[in-house]
Amino acid sequence: QVREEFIAHRWLDSSQADGKVSCTLMPSSAKEDLELSLKILPFDPIKRVVPPHSTSYMVSVTTGVALGSGTDSNVWIVLEGNLGVSGQLALTDSDRTNPLEAGMTDTFELSDVPDVGVIERLTIGHNGSGSFAAWRIHSIRLSFLDPTSSRSEMTFDPDRWLGIDKDDGKLFCHCDVTD
Repeated sequence: QVREEFIAHRWLDSSQADGKVSCTLMPSSAKEDLELSLKILPFDPIKRVVPPHSTSYMVSVTTGVALGSGTDSNVWIVLEGNLGVSGQLALTDSDRTNPLEAGMTDTFELSDVPDVGVIERLTIGHNGSGSFAAWRIHSIRLSFLDPTSSRSEMTFDPDRWLGIDKDDGKLFCHCDVTD
C-alpha cells in the first residue's frame, strides 16, 4: 500500500490570508521544501482554466558531464504559459534504455498535454529516489509537435545540480527561455 501526504500549510478560506480557496499541492515524498507547494505553482483560478484542447511536445534533456551527474530518480517538468500551468509531466518514455546519464541527451515525447499557451517558464525536478538521486541538468530543448504552433522549439539552460546534498539542496529549478 502506497501512502502519500500532500501538505498545504496555508489557509483555504476567502476571508483569510490571500483569500484563495484552492491551491496546487505536490506530494511531500518529493522532499521539496514548502516553496514548491506555496510559491512555485500557486493556484490562480483565472490562469488555471484548462484550455479546450491539448498539444504535444518533444523534450530533449541533456545531463551534465561531471562525475555522478546522472540520476535514477523520477524526473518531471511543469510548463507555465499565459493560459495556465500543465501540472507535473513525468519524463518516462525515453528513447534510451538507461536515461539521464552523464553527458547524454535523452528525448521524451509528451502527448495530450493541456495547451498552456505561450510558454513563459519551465520547472524541472525529480523525486529524489534511487541510489544515485542527485542530478546535474545541463540543458532542455522543448520542441513543439503541433504544426499550428508559432514556434518550433525553445531552449532552457539551467546548468545546475538538483539534489538534497548539492548546491542549494533543491530537487527542482525554474528555467527561463534562453533563445
